[in-house]
Formats: sequence, C-alpha cells, structure tokens
Amino acid sequence: MRQYSILLIAALAGVTAGCADNSDSANEPVRVSEIERPETSTATAFSQDGGGIAIVNGNEAASIDIDMPADLAEFDPKLADTLRARVNELTEGFAESAEQDMRDAAEKNFTFRPNTLEISWVETGPESGPLQSFLGTSYSYQGGAHPTFSYQMLNWDTDANRELGFEDLFEDADSARTAVIETLKSSLIEQKRERFADDFTEEDILDSWIEPAFEAPETKQDRFTFATSSDPAKSGGLIYHFGPYEVGSYAEGAYTVGVPASIFAAFLKPAYSDNFGGEMQMPKEDL
Repeated sequence: MRQYSILLIAALAGVTAGCADNSDSANEPVRVSEIERPETSTATAFSQDGGGIAIVNGNEAASIDIDMPADLAEFDPKLADTLRARVNELTEGFAESAEQDMRDAAEKNFTFRPNTLEISWVETGPESGPLQSFLGTSYSYQGGAHPTFSYQMLNWDTDANRELGFEDLFEDADSARTAVIETLKSSLIEQKRERFADDFTEEDILDSWIEPAFEAPETKQDRFTFATSSDPAKSGGLIYHFGPYEVGSYAEGAYTVGVPASIFAAFLKPAYSDNFGGEMQMPKEDL
C-alpha cells in the first residue's frame, strides 16, 4: 500500500549557545539517513532507501518520520483517530528527551547527534470482510549500544466499529490462549533451531528464552494481526509479531509466527466463527 510521509523536526532555541564547537562544520546540514547507527539485522530495519529523509543541523535535537496509510483520510473517523493516538503514544516526550540529551552532551562536552524516531503503520489482514489489521513498526535511536525496534498492532471489527483484542474473539479465552501459546512455543523453538543451528539444545532454548517469555501468557496474547487466507474474505489465522528482546536476545532480531485458525476455531465466539477459514498465508516478508 502506498504510504505518505510526515516529517517533524524538533528544534532547540538557544541550546547550542553552550556548545564549545562554534565552527561552520558543526552547523552543516546532515541527512538523518546518513547518521551512523549500530549494526542491525535486516529483520529489524524497516526504513526504505531514499524514503523519509529529514534534514537536521547542529541546532536540532531530533527527527521524527511517520508513515501512515495513504488513504487514512477515508477511514472511519474512530479508526483513524485510534491509529493517530497510537502514533502519539510513541512521539510524546521523544523530542523533549532528545533536547535534554543535547543539553547534557553540551554540558559534558560530548558529541551529540540528533535522535531519530521512525514510525510506520501498514494495513494487513483479509482483503475484505469485517476483520481489519494494522501493523506498526517503530525504530528509534537515542545513543547507546544499538537502536530500539518494536511492533505495535491494531485489530479492528468494521461491523462493530471497534478495536478487537484476543479475548474479544473467543467464547473460551482460556482454552484458546493455551492452544495458541503452545503453537507459538513450538514454532519459536523450530525457528530458533534454524538460527542457532546446533549451538543450543531444545532444553536450553526453552529454559533460556521461551519459558521466561511466556511466564505471563496474557501479556503475549494480543501480539497478533489477522492472517490473510486463500479465501480473501476470511482470515486464515493469527500472525504473531515479536520484536527483539520479546522472545530472545537483541541479536536474534524479530520473529514472526503464524497460528492457523484450525488451532483455535473450536473456541471462537459464534459472531466470529464465520470470519475465519481457508488456508493461512504467512506475510511474504517482514514489514
């Protein structure tokens, strides 16, 4: 889906007065896309080459790059407002924090480079029918060893015009959660084996990452979007999205796990049982 880009630059008035470096080079424009960042796996970087480039200079503390669905203005106002609110949750305080970092750097005579925040929301899920999904990705760098990457999800019932959570879908949410979590664990073990080769046993993987991640399964149950299906009007299941640190180390990157509808169909509320079916289709690539 075509995206549009909003660029917001947080400027600092008078902050650089305390900086020691007054040379012309300190105020030369710098492209955010060219700012040196720690190495990240391709699975955790969603920025597109040549897209969303903000220009910042020595007087500015942060850049915020937001991509939203191009047809956002055509969405139901309640849905559009909910998506905008999700963006605001991430942007609030970011510029202020960057300004403080800049002041601290000036006081301690450290090199400061603008903090960056990139947010992208794309529509996923069935092509038609009442189940709609949106997957958000955010990338931020505020110094430190590596950038931060995370997923956000929004699932929507267009008939009821409201957000859907895991428990909204099921008559027996406890049984559905147990079935889904077991499927997630099995798939994650398989994916980790592929990434680690023979470096770790299944017991190591379970004890070190999987079991700790699911100690409170209710915290993971809503990390899904609706899967597409061979039937365009239905969802083939739930696609779970886990960013770095959620089910493994940062170096492992992100994990995407599909749970076919057949795993949980018996526990669905009657109102949603007809909205699932067909063969589940996994995303072609990480967003």
